[in-house]
Amino acid sequence: MSTSLRPNHLVLISFCIVLLFGCVAPVGGWNTSQLEEYGATLAHYSGQRLDDTPPYFFPDGDSALLFLCRFETQQPVRVSLPDNATQDQLIGLRLALEGWSEAGLGLRFVEVPSAEANIEIRLVDPAADLNPKQGPRGQAGYTTSDCHVGHDSDSASTSPGVLPAALVHATVLLWPTRADMIGRPVALSADEFVGVALHELGHALGFSGHLANDAGVMSKSTDVVRVYGRGLRKGRGFASPTLAALYALPSGTVLGRVAFAPGEAQVWERASQLARSSGWEGLFVRVGSSHASIFWRDGRRSRAVLRVPGYRDMLVAKTSLRFGSGPFEKMLRSHSQPAE
Repeated sequence: MSTSLRPNHLVLISFCIVLLFGCVAPVGGWNTSQLEEYGATLAHYSGQRLDDTPPYFFPDGDSALLFLCRFETQQPVRVSLPDNATQDQLIGLRLALEGWSEAGLGLRFVEVPSAEANIEIRLVDPAADLNPKQGPRGQAGYTTSDCHVGHDSDSASTSPGVLPAALVHATVLLWPTRADMIGRPVALSADEFVGVALHELGHALGFSGHLANDAGVMSKSTDVVRVYGRGLRKGRGFASPTLAALYALPSGTVLGRVAFAPGEAQVWERASQLARSSGWEGLFVRVGSSHASIFWRDGRRSRAVLRVPGYRDMLVAKTSLRFGSGPFEKMLRSHSQPAE
């Protein structure tokens, strides 16, 4: 999908915005500037804001390691496109994929059936009643990305500095409509659709948050995202120093630690023991803009999930991590075992 792109005016615009708003403080409770080993690498990406994304986490003793996770670049990332998309929508999705392949991340994409995909893009029926897993009404896009953590022992600290972790799957949900100011559905313009696809693919590639200074395609501002979509449709590429910085670091790069609340490390230990004794597949970590979870899959592909509601807020406030209160967590806290 490689094409020759004309000079990118958006790069200049983005650079000017960064000069104006680059002093906006990161919203996270973590700090990539402490990565002394990669200081020279990160210095190449002026304006990068990796600290704006909530990192992934891996339980390790009485605390959890915070780390970055991305797709490996040695092989193409396999992507499936929605069967119900129009020809114009397919053109827009391929344009967004091409934009990321030309953004300096070292990524290549190849289209495959959904069963073989690393990134599955779905087009949601706007008339359907959406359940919470698909995001609220009026939301033009919603993405989940799953990071697989491989480990040879109970402790992740056997690999100091970098965990054996990489993204393995992401699901991108796109709505062809958005809600107007009074809640009525309005069809997305071509610029909006391409911009939303570009933005959600950025989440799928490992950046779970939004830029606090709104100066890039990962801005939470729909107006900014639309500008990037328009630029792609006019043949201009774009730059994302934040995603480029993410892909310049090894997947699994550890940023620091956060403590568990009293008793929560034992919840993790019981879950880990149960997963091993049951032969479950995993471990997987999923981090969204506010919540997070770790999970395993059994032989029927059902998931056993430890959720962390309010994960991002806990990190920002520098408070201890606490798991949720769902059935699985309650069972683990009660020391009971699931019924046969």
